[in-house]
Amino acid sequence: RGQQETWERVAIEQPWARIQAQSLTRFGSWQIYARSVSSDRKHLEQVLLWTEELDATVFARPAEIRALEGQPAHLVLLEGAILGAGRNSPRRLSFDSMRAELPSESSPLERKATDDPIRALSLSALRAKAALAPDSDEHAATPYLLEMHRRFAAPASTALFGLLAVPLFMTRRSHSRSSGGVLGLLATLAYYAVAQMGEGVVEVLGTPILGAWLPNLALLLVALVLLRRGVVRSSGQPERSRPVRQRKRSTAGPSQVRRYALHRYVGRRFLETAAMSFAVIFVAYLLIDFVGRIDWFAQHDATSLEVLRYYSARSWMLFANSAPMALLVGTGLTVSLLAADGELLGMRACGIQAPKALASVMILSLFAVPAYFLLINVVTPRMAVLQDEVKIREIYGRSIDYVAARPVWYPTGNKLVESMSLATDRGVARTGLTVYDLGDDGLPIARTDATSGFHLGGGLWQLENAQRIELGEDGIPYRVAASPYVQFDKTFDA
Repeated sequence: RGQQETWERVAIEQPWARIQAQSLTRFGSWQIYARSVSSDRKHLEQVLLWTEELDATVFARPAEIRALEGQPAHLVLLEGAILGAGRNSPRRLSFDSMRAELPSESSPLERKATDDPIRALSLSALRAKAALAPDSDEHAATPYLLEMHRRFAAPASTALFGLLAVPLFMTRRSHSRSSGGVLGLLATLAYYAVAQMGEGVVEVLGTPILGAWLPNLALLLVALVLLRRGVVRSSGQPERSRPVRQRKRSTAGPSQVRRYALHRYVGRRFLETAAMSFAVIFVAYLLIDFVGRIDWFAQHDATSLEVLRYYSARSWMLFANSAPMALLVGTGLTVSLLAADGELLGMRACGIQAPKALASVMILSLFAVPAYFLLINVVTPRMAVLQDEVKIREIYGRSIDYVAARPVWYPTGNKLVESMSLATDRGVARTGLTVYDLGDDGLPIARTDATSGFHLGGGLWQLENAQRIELGEDGIPYRVAASPYVQFDKTFDA
C-alpha cells in the first residue's frame, strides 16, 4: 500500500520523475526521448519531442523541466529545430526557446505487471469493495472475492506442501542432497500452473472460491495418493528385484585402468552434481519468470501453445543465465560431497593432492567454454528475435502490416529513423519511413522520406519513392535528388 501511495503521489507532484535516459516517456498525447538525463530528471540533452498538435518531431539540444511549487510543470526546449517535408515546399523552424506545459496525468506511474493494487487492500477493504459492487454487474465483485479467498488459501498451501514432502520422501528409490530441491521446485511449478488454471475457472465459471482453492485441492489429492503408495510400499511388500550388473572385463592392462580411475570417478561426480545444479537453477529461473508473466499472458489471452512457443525461445536465455552458476555450484558441491564422504581425506592419505584430484573438474569446465560461447553469441541472439516475434505477432496479435498510432524512433549512429510500421526483425517498413541525418549538435541537417523500405542485408536498406531534403549553407532547406539506398548499422533498437 505504501508503494502504491508513493507512485500516485510522485505522478501528481513530480510527473517528470519517470523520464529515463535513452528511453521513451509519454505524457498524455506527448512522447519524449532524451540521450542523457540528469539525476534530478530536470536537465535533458539531445531531446526529441512529438505531440499530436504539432504532428512533427521537434529536436532540441538541451531541455529543462521548470516547476514552481503549486504550479504546473513546464518543459522548456532550448536551441531546437523542426525540419518538415511540407506538402508544397520543405520548411525548417528553428528557435532559441520553446515552452509548453506538461500534460497532466490522472493515472499513476506505470507499475510492473506484478504490482496489483487489489493485493494492497486489507481484508476489510476487500470485503467492503465486494459489497459495494453494483448488482447489475455480476463480475464486478469477483476480483475482490478471489483475493479474499487467496488470503486464506495461500497460508493453507504451506501445510499441504509439508504433507506432500512426506510421500515424496517415502516413494523415492534413491536419495541425494540436491534431488530433493529439484522435486520441490517441480512441485512448486506445478502448483502455479494449476493456479493459472484457477484463473481460467474464475473467468469461465465466475466462481472465485473454486478458482482460489483449486491448487490446494490438487495438491491435497496428489499428496494423499502418494502417501497411500508410500504406506503400501513400506508395509513390507516385496519390491521388484533389480538385476545385478556384471562388470565387463576390460581388455586394457591394470596399470592403464588404475591410472585414470580417479579422474573418471571425480569427473563423473562433477557432471552429476553440475547437471543437478543446472536443473535446480534453471527451474528456479523458469518458475520466477513464469510467475511474473502470468498476469501478462492472461491480459493478452495467450493460449497454451503461444506460451509454450514463447518459452521455447526464451528458455535459451535462461539456459545462458543458469550455466555459469551451475558450474560454480557443481564444483563446490562436488568438493563438499567428497569431503563429507571422507574421500578427499583418503586421497590425501594416498599422497594425492586436491588440485591433482580435481584436475578433471577443471578440464570439463574448460570444455564448457566454447559451448557457452556459441550459446550466448549464436543461439541466444537468434532465439531472442524469435521470442520478440512470438510476443508481437502471436501474443499481441499484431500483423506484419501493423501501424502504430504514434511515430517510433530508432536512433542509430548519426541518424534517426522514424516510422509507424517498421518491423526490424523482418526488415520491412510498409507504410512510411523517415530518416533524419543529424549534425554534431544533434539537430537535423537533412531528411529522407520514403513510402516504404526493405532491408537488403548488412544494414543496407532500399527505399521506395525516396525524397530528400538538405539544408543549404544559408540554413534554408532544399529538395535534392535522393538515393534509393541508405546504410544503417546492422541492428538498431526502438
